[in-house]
Amino acid sequence: RSARPSTAGDRMSAQKLESFLALLYTDADLRERFLTQPQATALAHGLEPNDADALVAIDQPGLALAARSYAKKRRNKAAHGFWQRLLRKWGMGIIPENSK
Repeated sequence: RSARPSTAGDRMSAQKLESFLALLYTDADLRERFLTQPQATALAHGLEPNDADALVAIDQPGLALAARSYAKKRRNKAAHGFWQRLLRKWGMGIIPENSK
């Protein structure tokens, strides 16, 4: 059985789905609304009905775990960037191993 060719509509649907998932990982208020009303929230963000239906079955504990993990990585990256900038300003350029 051959796969059907991708259409512009399919690509747009995939892009909207990926964007919505990224928002779910990063926006706690949206994630809370989604967890209480998944289909309505997905449809309100422009997802196609079939994509919204599929998201109803999302692994909710996995979504929460991934969101926490990504938030921690963003905080660590921001903190690391702050120290790198500060050390470059002082002419050091690198973070000493014992300060991580």
